[in-house]
Amino acid sequence: NLVKKGLLFRPMGIQFHPRSGGWVSYVGVSRVLALFLVMCLITPPIAYGAGSAESLYADAAREYKKTERDKDNWSREKWGAVISRFEKIADTHAGSSVSPKGLYMAGKVSFDLARRSARADDYARARRSFSKLATNYSSSNLADDAQYYLGEIALRQGDKVTASREFNAVINRYP
Repeated sequence: NLVKKGLLFRPMGIQFHPRSGGWVSYVGVSRVLALFLVMCLITPPIAYGAGSAESLYADAAREYKKTERDKDNWSREKWGAVISRFEKIADTHAGSSVSPKGLYMAGKVSFDLARRSARADDYARARRSFSKLATNYSSSNLADDAQYYLGEIALRQGDKVTASREFNAVINRYP
């Protein structure tokens, strides 16, 4: 009997199972793999938590404003987490329009943290972000601000020669 052998329904994924005496669904590994690949291609990346660069930046900016408003519960860890979010956005989306904004905010928040803490490593973190922005995104509308902050950092750390050079770079590069 062709039906009992499963020959008539096998292409549709249904097969008669002789041991159980009933019909079972038959789906080959290649069909499951093909279905998985199709779903991966048509499912938007947001479903996997990637998010768009703009939405990730907006989320980080909201977290920054929330942390900034919470003056009674100041925490170095919270500020560090906000800085890390901006740095990650800048690194992950390098070359996009969001990267300079991420670098600027990472530098600005690091600079604000350094002003509170007066720690050299906070100033160094701010300097790295601003320097990367001024160098890699010199045509960005934030590059001149980054260059200015490089002078501010040097001045606050007592290095007047470097501060003068950085402030002159603002005037020369961004007239």
